[in-house]
Amino acid sequence: MAQADQTYTDEIQGLYPRLDLPVLVVWGKNDTWIPVDRAHLLTELIPGAQLELIDGAGHLVQLDQPVQLATRLHGWLTSQLRPRLDAVQHPLIGTTAHRSS
Repeated sequence: MAQADQTYTDEIQGLYPRLDLPVLVVWGKNDTWIPVDRAHLLTELIPGAQLELIDGAGHLVQLDQPVQLATRLHGWLTSQLRPRLDAVQHPLIGTTAHRSS
């Protein structure tokens, strides 16, 4: 972290609008190193990105609020995976498997 340089981020920022994959931006509400307004900007730059602000967390969310982070990531990853699993072709009968909720 001590060697972090904004230059690296600035070099790729123009590529964010070209991302074509699900993105969840998770940010600590109490981040004093990179202010939360940057989380909103980042989310706006990435098409379809979602933002989750974590209460009681600073820059190192995984240390400050590990349970909140894990719970939110699990929920988001599950929501991203479920539609893909529902649309998978069953290899033996050639039909799409549909799960009931």
